[in-house]
Parts: sequence; structure tokens; C-alpha cells
Amino acid sequence: EFRRVLFRSPPASASGAEQFRYLLNVGTILIVLDRNDEAIERIGKAESIFTENAFLHYAKGIALGNMGFTKDSERELVTSVKLGSTDDAPAALARMYDQDGRYTEEVQVMSSAADRSNRPHWLYLMLGNVELRLGHANLALAAFQNAERENPFRGEAYSLGAEFRSQVEAGKQRAMEVMAGK
Repeated sequence: EFRRVLFRSPPASASGAEQFRYLLNVGTILIVLDRNDEAIERIGKAESIFTENAFLHYAKGIALGNMGFTKDSERELVTSVKLGSTDDAPAALARMYDQDGRYTEEVQVMSSAADRSNRPHWLYLMLGNVELRLGHANLALAAFQNAERENPFRGEAYSLGAEFRSQVEAGKQRAMEVMAGK
């Protein structure tokens, strides 16, 4: 028998920061459970405590997107990126732009995020693929080379990176073929 998970409100004695973290964490769990309206409610309460948090706007953007509110989702993801999100929000925003065929905006988001990220390898790979779609083979090749340079799958982690290395090599090959006029 499936039981619905219930979440209590944070204790009144908790500090504002503790209440914020609790509400945001509950909101995030509710998103995973596909209870997005409840997630929005908890995230809204967290936002009333503190608004300038990149992860809050990322989570809110994902919940709104799950509910079909594309423009509101985009606004929240853009806010998250502006507040400093370097991986999750830019990737989600880029996927949204990709689905809408807004490749130029996708390139801007991915390029900026890759430049700021601590783990830019996937971002550079995605950027290379978008640059290819736009017909910018030279920029695509540069992005794939950056992905290769930032590859974290070295040493003991080498075997974990087979798919990544394969995608980078395929991208570089496509870019060189386009540049050669094939």
C-alpha cells in the first residue's frame, strides 16, 4: 500500500535560515515526487524568507515547467543563472531553448555557464553540438576541444568517461567534416 508522504512545517523556533533550508529541501523532494503544486507552495514560503538564492529559482523553474508554465519556468531559470547557477539551471534553460529551436540563446547560456563552471566538460560538449546545429563548425570544434581539455575522467575515473569521450570524438569528427566541406 502506498502512503502519501507528509511534510510538517519547520519548527517555529528555527531560525529564518533553517526555515528557508527546510522549506526549499521539502519543495525539492516534492518536485521529485511529482507533487509540483505543493512544491511551489513550499518554495514560495522559502522565497518569502530569502529571494536571492540561485537554487530556489532553479527548483521553482523546474516545478513550473513540470506544470506546463513555460514562460514562468524560463523566467525563474534565467533568474537562477543571473544569481550564479553554473550547471543545473543553465543546462535546464539550454534544453528549453533547444526544444524551442532558440539555438542562438542556447549558445549564449551554455557559453557563459561553461566559462563560470567548476565542471564545464558537459557544458562544452553541449555547446559544441549547438554550434554545429548553427553551422559554426570552427566554434563547435573549439567547444569540443575545450570539453576534451576539461575532461574529468582521468586516472581511476577513466573508465567512467567512455561515453563522454565518445561523444567528444564524434563531435570533433563532425565539425572537421563540415569544415572540410563534406
